[in-house]
Amino acid sequence: MVMPTKYNKQMVKDICDRLANGESIRSICRDKQMPDWETIRTWLRKKEGFQEEYSRSKQEGIEYMLGDNRAKALETLERAKEGKGKVGLEETHILKLLMHDTHWTAGKLVPKVYGDKTQQQITGADDGPLHIKWED
Repeated sequence: MVMPTKYNKQMVKDICDRLANGESIRSICRDKQMPDWETIRTWLRKKEGFQEEYSRSKQEGIEYMLGDNRAKALETLERAKEGKGKVGLEETHILKLLMHDTHWTAGKLVPKVYGDKTQQQITGADDGPLHIKWED
């Protein structure tokens, strides 16, 4: 049985810094110096302000990963253009999968920022106001 790690500001800062740098909570929890997942889940429910810090750090981590993935894709493109290194089909497929996964994850975790925006507008004839009639 793993003993819960004591909640403190430095521990929260370390966790949030790692999240903001794109590291997964699963990876963080594997670190022997960090609390396990059950402890973090308890903190998310019970420690005031931790949920907000955690969420903000996750969003920052998504920003970091999106930028990092874009940089990798651009580096690969430059290598291909300049002929400095071969860019194989396997590498391009992996980059495409990585980009897709990051964008999908971002859309699910932060839908207001990265989600698909769907907007509907219902109007009447010739874009006029909508008139509804009830008939018996």
